[in-house]
Amino acid sequence: MKLKNIIVTGVMLSAMISTVAVSSGFADTQKITISAGKETAEAGKSFSVDISISDIQPTGMNACEFAIQYDSSIISIDSVEKGSITNTGADTKDTTASDVLIFDSEISEDTVNVVWTTGADSDYWIKDSGIFCTVSGKVSSSASNGDVALIKLIPIARDTNPDSGKANDKMVFSYIDGDSKAYYDYSVSDGSVTVGKASSGNILWGDVNVDGKVEIADVVSASAYVGDSGNNAIETQGLINGDVQNNGDGITSGDVLAIQQYLANIVAVLPV
Repeated sequence: MKLKNIIVTGVMLSAMISTVAVSSGFADTQKITISAGKETAEAGKSFSVDISISDIQPTGMNACEFAIQYDSSIISIDSVEKGSITNTGADTKDTTASDVLIFDSEISEDTVNVVWTTGADSDYWIKDSGIFCTVSGKVSSSASNGDVALIKLIPIARDTNPDSGKANDKMVFSYIDGDSKAYYDYSVSDGSVTVGKASSGNILWGDVNVDGKVEIADVVSASAYVGDSGNNAIETQGLINGDVQNNGDGITSGDVLAIQQYLANIVAVLPV
């Protein structure tokens, strides 16, 4: 079920984040991982990208906040749907839920702010790995095949505390430890939306010219495309196959080098 988009005012957002403000220390545990999916969609068509959180510690998490930054010249985002791991039962157990929504989102021109926080006891915290939320939207009808809109996971642009004057530079994943707040460290894996028709078969990494094999001709094709994409077009499947280095940013000089190194046995597998 899709949530109604909620435009969060500065006052409302400050109220939400005041319970999860970042401290300088982190819990001495393995990092939580937050990641965005990589999807392919045709120009003018709809897409959905999952934002997932994994490696959550047994203690659980009672609050988190982050932003999703996207390229508004290629895609638009018009809805945010909460994921399965947020269905902890806190909605019915948190006595503050009538004042501050447990899950909330704000969509602006190129950013989505997302907050989940509960004052309920630890039985109702997030403890499972899985989909935290799904963002959906549409690819611009003027986008070209091979265009890549990066989906970046970043800290929310705000003060660390209301009226502090200090810019926030961290995402928040926190829990209550006795009478204090504790914060998990984290790692990030960004996502993307690539413009084109989704592959119906297996990707052959490095096969830029889509002839069923990886050879020096693919290096030539990729190099020509990087030099002048307008006059050296690559079909959609080739754009997917050739994005082997820093996957999600399209074919660049880094991909040309990676395929060349693969053919020279300098790297063992693609993508790198």
